[in-house]
Amino acid sequence: VTLCEMIKKHENATKEYETSYQIFEKKRQNYQQMEKAFFDGQAGVLATHLVEDSPCPVCGSLSHPKPAIMPKSVPIKEELDKEKKVVEELEESMQQKRQFAATLKGQKSEKNDSVRTKAMQLLNLSDMEKLEVTLEESISEGVAKLRGISEKVDHLQKEIQSLHKINEFLP
Repeated sequence: VTLCEMIKKHENATKEYETSYQIFEKKRQNYQQMEKAFFDGQAGVLATHLVEDSPCPVCGSLSHPKPAIMPKSVPIKEELDKEKKVVEELEESMQQKRQFAATLKGQKSEKNDSVRTKAMQLLNLSDMEKLEVTLEESISEGVAKLRGISEKVDHLQKEIQSLHKINEFLP
């Protein structure tokens, strides 16, 4: 696997993890809202049975100045359990994707180090700074050559245009 391929694999795995995390986080927040509604419903049920000067089944207080109000919509325990299972499965999947992305990051780093080492050996260099300078010089030389070629191509295209114009006047 080349370094470029490894970089691409890591980028894709990271994107998959980030997408998975966003989906998990939305579902987790939804579950938390459902759970709160469920517990609010439970409190509402208990509150409907409170009698002044009788102990609260939760805290034992004889006074009930602000009993819970039964919410309009309360999920049932089965719905809550089902949503919890979905969230747990999404979390597990998200963690696996995170771990895979982390593994690829390590492999990418190893591959990068290997490529640098081989480049230094091929260029007969002893340290990274020399490698970077040599690569920068090589890139600059390559860019300069490309500019020269581009200028020659432009010049040749102008000559071809001139020859076409001359050819138009010939019998």
